[in-house]
Amino acid sequence: MGADNDSLLYESLKRSVRHRNRDLDTEVIMVNMGPQHPSTHGVFRIAVALDGETIVSLKPVMGYLHRNHEKIGERNTFLQNMPFTDRLDYLSSMSNNFGYALAVEKLMGSSRPSAPNICG
Repeated sequence: MGADNDSLLYESLKRSVRHRNRDLDTEVIMVNMGPQHPSTHGVFRIAVALDGETIVSLKPVMGYLHRNHEKIGERNTFLQNMPFTDRLDYLSSMSNNFGYALAVEKLMGSSRPSAPNICG
């Protein structure tokens, strides 16, 4: 998200906040929470409005992780691209591998055998 989109996000959070009646007057602050692991940067965060220590509003923000994988994929063979699918999102690397393998098989018109061949 760009700076303009972030300011729109924070303004919409501020509009959705209702101050609580308390003896202590606090200012509502906006905080970005997440990701909880360094490898998930850019993938997901939560914009949170805090009134003191209480969460009064939040909005999940799905990010876009771009690391030039499209151009790398154009340069490599399909087998050389498999390790790059691990690095798209470390939390779901096996899902990325599976989806990539299915897409390659479908594009090539090939499929795996229904049962493995056993040499014996």
